[in-house]
Amino acid sequence: MAEDFYSSEMQKDMAAFNSAITFLNRLNYWIYQSEVAYMTDDLITWRKSLNILYKEVECHFKEEEKKIIDDIITQLQPAYSKFLSFNNMNSITGNPIPSSITGTVGKLLNQLDLEIRRVIDRCGFLMPDKQDPRHLF
Repeated sequence: MAEDFYSSEMQKDMAAFNSAITFLNRLNYWIYQSEVAYMTDDLITWRKSLNILYKEVECHFKEEEKKIIDDIITQLQPAYSKFLSFNNMNSITGNPIPSSITGTVGKLLNQLDLEIRRVIDRCGFLMPDKQDPRHLF
C-alpha cells in the first residue's frame, strides 16, 4: 500500500520540486551577494557574483538577450582589466584608483546586473520577499 502512495511519478515530481528549490536558493544567494557587493563598492565581488548568476541562467537567455550581455561584457573587459591593474598597484602604493575607471566599471556592471535580472524575472525565478503583501494571506 505504501508503494502506491510513493509512486515513481510522485517521486519524480518531488525530485523536480526539490531541484527547483535548490536552484532558486542559489540564485537568491548570488543576487544577495551582488547587492552587498554593489552597496559596498566591491567591484571584484560584484563581477564574480554576476558571472555566477549568468552561468546559472544562461540557458534561459534568448539570442537577442545573449547579444546584449555579450556587448556589455565586451565593453567591460578593457575597463575591468585597467581596474584590476590599478587595484593591484593600489595595494602596493596606496594610491587611489581613478574614479573614471571605477565609474566606468560600475556603470557597466550595473547594466550587466540589470540585464541578468530582467531574464531572471522574465523566467519567474525571482523569489518574493516574505514581507511581500501578495503573500501575507
